[in-house]
Amino acid sequence: FIDNPDVEEVGIDDVAIRKGQTYATAVYDLKDHHLIALLEGRDAETLTGWLKNHQKIRLVARDRASAYAAAINAVLPDCVQVADRFHLLQNLLEYLKDIFKAEMPSAIYIKDGKILEQAPEKIQREKEPDKKYLSTLHYDNSPPVNPDGSEHSYDNKNHCLSRKQYKDQAENRKKNGS
Repeated sequence: FIDNPDVEEVGIDDVAIRKGQTYATAVYDLKDHHLIALLEGRDAETLTGWLKNHQKIRLVARDRASAYAAAINAVLPDCVQVADRFHLLQNLLEYLKDIFKAEMPSAIYIKDGKILEQAPEKIQREKEPDKKYLSTLHYDNSPPVNPDGSEHSYDNKNHCLSRKQYKDQAENRKKNGS
């Protein structure tokens, strides 16, 4: 960073260092947009210390953070403070959204190119099945058959309780009292 104590116009904004866990204050020169300082934290005390060494500042573009405003007013009472372009647009969009929410209905119904005053009446229509497609399906509801021709059983009641797995489970139940 090239910190110029004679800078007259700066931009100040907070930046996230670690995805919202650690913040810093970025100070940049408004004329050529290069970073002048990256201050730890985003509180008034940190910025106040830096501003005391930069008494020639006459214009600050900043976000709406009250901590920054307080620091600038305390150290540079004659300094002009303006909202930066990003925050001006952000504020404008928020106000426009609020206006549209208040003025626009929650739903607009259009039929034949005309806006309707109320929701159109719903018409219940029973859809006929596609007979051609249905004719291609074959389902006889019979149980599956093993390669030897016997019926395949999905019944899981044929446990061999003498197997090690079942004996271990029985032991654990005895130990746990269940």
